[in-house]
Amino acid sequence: MRSMPSFDLVCLGAGGGPNEADLSAYLLKPSETRWEDGIIALEAGSGIGALTAILDRKPDTFHDLKLSLDTNTPSSIRAAQIYSYIQSFLISHSHLDHVLSLVLSAGSLSTPPSLYQAPFKRRRITGTKEVLDDLSTMIFSDRIWPNLASWSSESTVPDYLYLYDPIPTSKSTKE
Repeated sequence: MRSMPSFDLVCLGAGGGPNEADLSAYLLKPSETRWEDGIIALEAGSGIGALTAILDRKPDTFHDLKLSLDTNTPSSIRAAQIYSYIQSFLISHSHLDHVLSLVLSAGSLSTPPSLYQAPFKRRRITGTKEVLDDLSTMIFSDRIWPNLASWSSESTVPDYLYLYDPIPTSKSTKE
């Protein structure tokens, strides 16, 4: 008896540089759900550019996707729509080859699917507290890039801001 797959996974990139279209990034969803129901991004090195190239080479990669766009729509527009379905970015560490597209797409993606109810409908960045601290102090600090992320889950925070979502570690539970 053949078992059904548990997840659908699309690799946007698996390298570490210098090719920005081949940086660590994977799109993941449960196989029984639709892409437009929500995607988890495992790392976020490569993004819309790499996704555009994939759609140009293999247009049927997301064969089960019901895009609201015409098939004649440019791949870059279709890629941006697919990328907007990301609900959470799971980041292992804050090197640029793991966060570049997270940074570049900050504030520009349309509202994600409503997996989360307000005030949690915002797109999340999930990682250890150390990783999220690095992003908040070194990247989203209005120095290198605008501050387009927040630790606050209050409903008064704009939906376009990423929500930092730390995962507990044995170190953080001892503090």
